[in-house]
Amino acid sequence: ILLSAPETQKAKLPAEKELLGTFQQVTARQINPWVDRVRQGPLVAEAPKPGRIVSESRVEELNVTEWRLSNGVRVIMKPTDFQNDEILLTSYSPGGSSLVPDSKYLSAAFATAVIRDAGLGRFDRITLEKALAGKAAGVLPYIGTFEEGIRGVAAARDLETMFQLVYLNVTAPRKDPKLFLSLLGGLEEQLRTRVSSPEAVFADELRKAMAQGNPRQEPLSLERLQEIDFETAYQVYRDRFADVGDFTFVLVGNFTPESIKPLVLTWLGSLPTKGRRESWRDPGDSTTFDSVVKVDVAKGLEPKSQVRMLFSGPATFSRENRHVMESLARVLQIRLREVLREDMGAVYGVQAEGGLSSRPRGEYTFHIAFGCAPEKVDSLVQAVFAEIESIQKNGVPDGYLQKVREQERREREVAERENRFWLGALEAYASEGWDLRGILRYGELVEMVTSERLQQAAQAYFHRDRYLLGVLRPEAPVPAQTAPAAVSTTTGR
Repeated sequence: ILLSAPETQKAKLPAEKELLGTFQQVTARQINPWVDRVRQGPLVAEAPKPGRIVSESRVEELNVTEWRLSNGVRVIMKPTDFQNDEILLTSYSPGGSSLVPDSKYLSAAFATAVIRDAGLGRFDRITLEKALAGKAAGVLPYIGTFEEGIRGVAAARDLETMFQLVYLNVTAPRKDPKLFLSLLGGLEEQLRTRVSSPEAVFADELRKAMAQGNPRQEPLSLERLQEIDFETAYQVYRDRFADVGDFTFVLVGNFTPESIKPLVLTWLGSLPTKGRRESWRDPGDSTTFDSVVKVDVAKGLEPKSQVRMLFSGPATFSRENRHVMESLARVLQIRLREVLREDMGAVYGVQAEGGLSSRPRGEYTFHIAFGCAPEKVDSLVQAVFAEIESIQKNGVPDGYLQKVREQERREREVAERENRFWLGALEAYASEGWDLRGILRYGELVEMVTSERLQQAAQAYFHRDRYLLGVLRPEAPVPAQTAPAAVSTTTGR
């Protein structure tokens, strides 16, 4: 018998005598043979009455067909020949957890986890797994901040199975309180051991600083775990999927609209609708700093540090501005790698990522992250600012601009031969209300990025007097036979 446990639990572990006693009790039992549980019959006992197509439109340039079904569902389809046996599905509906009060937010956040493993319709988790054995089809429901939906994938031969799983996830989710208790137990164990990980403690402290008191953004804790209520999670799930009249489904892969029409009308056209017209609401969370926020965490003994810099604030959201931000991140990624790793030899790698969001309001975020020796943190932070200020004052040299353009063109050329790219692009453009033909005009975005635009973006997005700086440092050496020092966290504005 081998027992393994965290060092912190050493005093609570059973003695050898207790372990042997348990072993002897089990060996003395009369254990009945395993009885395999299998449920016969189709996933859905009786197919629902199909809906109908009330309107159809085409985007010839993209080979995209759009249907509006009688229950309000919108279906966007793009046939491809990139993968012989792959069909991808995604969907979205405005609302998400933003429509749930703060008191129910955690239950909403775990609602799909509570439902996901309980089974569907007549099948519990075990019998559903057996029914799907050998099938290349699967779906996952989700509830995000501003929308809910279902994602799926299937081989062509199992496409109807995927559609049936979508139908059952909406109409017939099951309850399993035992699985919920198992989920809570797993989360509790993760949270208890999490405090021993320097990286996890650091991530939680950063999240607290970014949350700025908003309970929806605070990291999960043992105390907050008690807020997750099984019945509330189940009811939130049922409510979010009770009306599909404002759902948009996107399908990409090896099919034709005519070949999948019967499946779409049967399994999507029959989904319930109540005539609700919802939109997301502003949950009040925002990562906008009005001063310098410092998070300093001393945890762990390994002589290394992690540095995280976050710049954020209000911004005007558009296709063009989003692409400029992404290009600026590419330029900084190249420059910081050259300076911090190659010139200074102080880091193994550095990340620079930026993005714009439109919901609940136009905002930008820009992350810079690297690991280094503790004594080099300050000099490297100054080096990062020196590169930022160089772009703010002088723009971007033409050589870097051309390198970024080449990267973007090359990556796009590869992406356009992948189903997953088209699935994400069609979903993004449709949800923003943009003309789908804009997907083909990516080259215009690449060419419109100039040194002056990047300079203006750097001036707008990087402010030395308002950003977050997070540093993870090792603990100071502890004298022998004394308790280890507590985690030191300092947050200041």
